[in-house]
Amino acid sequence: MRDGVFMVNAENGGGIMVRKSATDFLSPEARKIAVNEGNYLYFAKERGEAVVIRELLDKKLWDIPTWIDNKKISDKTKFEIYLNDVIIRNFPEYWEARQSKPPSLSDKLDAGKAKAAARNTNRTDTDTKIKKKNTEIN
Repeated sequence: MRDGVFMVNAENGGGIMVRKSATDFLSPEARKIAVNEGNYLYFAKERGEAVVIRELLDKKLWDIPTWIDNKKISDKTKFEIYLNDVIIRNFPEYWEARQSKPPSLSDKLDAGKAKAAARNTNRTDTDTKIKKKNTEIN
């Protein structure tokens, strides 16, 4: 996962524990969900841990594991839909705050890269058509 972030199993369920010194990636809204456990913030299994996973994914600090992904986009999408559903049902205030936040700089950069890639694909297609047309004329 990430240094200072641990998935734990316990008789009473387990969850994710984040060492307080490693919580810099968590939003203030996510920290409100945690239970304070000494030097750790604890996020309960089946509920709170979804918030930690969502934030790790959003900040590109963790990738969906291959046992979920299996190189099928639908499995990856289903996993994210499941995470979002758990969060929406259990932490609507967190979800609302998350949705209302302006995009971060990295979100804007990612969107710009995607837009540029699409433009470059179109440009390549246009260049190929022009070259083909010029070849046909000559």
